[in-house]
Amino acid sequence: MNDTIDPRTRTAITMTVLVVLLLGAVVWGWTRLTAPIPAPELGGASSGVCTPRDYEAGATLTAADVVVNVYNASGRSGLAQETMTALTSRGFAAGNTGNAPEGSEVARVEIRASNIESTAVGILRANLGDPSW
Repeated sequence: MNDTIDPRTRTAITMTVLVVLLLGAVVWGWTRLTAPIPAPELGGASSGVCTPRDYEAGATLTAADVVVNVYNASGRSGLAQETMTALTSRGFAAGNTGNAPEGSEVARVEIRASNIESTAVGILRANLGDPSW
């Protein structure tokens, strides 16, 4: 009795298995490609970044309550991350880091906020000195 499989049969089995795997990969890829894009939860409770909180009058606001984003508009590589490291070492909460949009011209440090008179901006200014507005 011969225990070997005919080469043609072995080839047919191998090709069948490969075709089944290929079809499975195509179906999986198609379902991923056509799946709805999940809505971003920026600022949502699950993101942990820029989650609005209410404080009672007279409550103490600290650097840990201030989330900062740092964007690099200079030609110096790694400056945004270096600055973020310095700010987090002073207790600030880390937000986003990266490069400023193409064409941004910033002569020195700028703080951009919807309310430059806020306590959070005041805490940041106290740690940065007097940046340009």
